[in-house]
Amino acid sequence: MAAFSGGLDAYFDRALKAEVDGEHALALKFYERAAGEFPNNGEVYEKMGMLFADIGESAKAMACFEKSVAVAPEESGAAYMCLGQMKGGEEAKVNFLKGVALFRRDAAAAARNSEQAQLLRVQLASAHCAVAELFMSDLCFSPEAEASCEHHLVEAEKADPSSITVAQTFASLRISQARIEDAKVYLQRVVEALGSIEYEQDLPPFESRVVAARLLIDVGSEDVAVQLLDHLLKENDEIAEVWILLAMCHVRRSGMREARDCAKRARKILAHLVTVMPDCEQFASQRSRLDVIEKQVKELLDTKKSKVAA
Repeated sequence: MAAFSGGLDAYFDRALKAEVDGEHALALKFYERAAGEFPNNGEVYEKMGMLFADIGESAKAMACFEKSVAVAPEESGAAYMCLGQMKGGEEAKVNFLKGVALFRRDAAAAARNSEQAQLLRVQLASAHCAVAELFMSDLCFSPEAEASCEHHLVEAEKADPSSITVAQTFASLRISQARIEDAKVYLQRVVEALGSIEYEQDLPPFESRVVAARLLIDVGSEDVAVQLLDHLLKENDEIAEVWILLAMCHVRRSGMREARDCAKRARKILAHLVTVMPDCEQFASQRSRLDVIEKQVKELLDTKKSKVAA
């Protein structure tokens, strides 16, 4: 493959086109060729790592991200965020905080109110949320966990006040603090923001909206959660978690038959997935939750029958 006259951008353009066309092997060849000609450019390895991550090559993805920050340690906050997502605990925190620092630097340097500045503020807010979520999971038992969550979410909100991710992460924190009414306020912001999005491509990732539905259930807003879950089913009705959450909503609303039907659909999806990925721990957890739901349905239907008989 000969060098392109357009330099690095030419390689990136061709690699992106190959990715869009589903030709991942060809895209990797372009990135590898670019790395050969521009060995000290961190963005090359970052893009290659993202492609490896997309196709499930986690070890190769991590190696690329590590190479990216090694050759250009002050170049990209994104590479550090990707590394943090692939690691855990203190290692993740170190990488996330470096990502936060680089995004903050770049946002401050960007022209005020420019499109680039807005993008960097969005990335900065997302990076702060990643740190907060880490302190609510891997590092939840550290002494500074709650204060660090609060700090990073406040900073995230300053960077991007209209962010759905920030509001949703704040809601999760408030639920963990048993501040349910405060969580409801943030979730109302999430629901309103989702409802105002005109184009499907502008919606948050599917999984993020599943989490929003789960949080709505946690605060007792089952009716709103059902509306969100119904929208998700229109996009993809083969996700077991959506059916499980919908079954939970129907149980709480005393819709026993609907709950039973949703649980059956989730069981069917899981039965297929287990044959493909038999060692996935998530499926075992989901089956256990379905056991609880089905037990609740049976008990409530039996109670209803007993009252009718009496």
